Amino acid sequence: MGPLTLHRRFRPWRYSISHSTLLLHAHADSGYDQHLNVLFEDVRAVKLRPFYEPRPT
Repeated sequence: MGPLTLHRRFRPWRYSISHSTLLLHAHADSGYDQHLNVLFEDVRAVKLRPFYEPRPT
């Protein structure tokens, strides 16, 4: 699997070592009218940051 690019600001919402899952959450704001969750499964290890910003295009 290659890199995943998401064009919103996400923050870690839930990380479960026992279930090997990571859930990232993006709030609705002036640019987006809905919240967005991204669930990663089979997560072996992760270095968590407070926020994940989109890369400039």
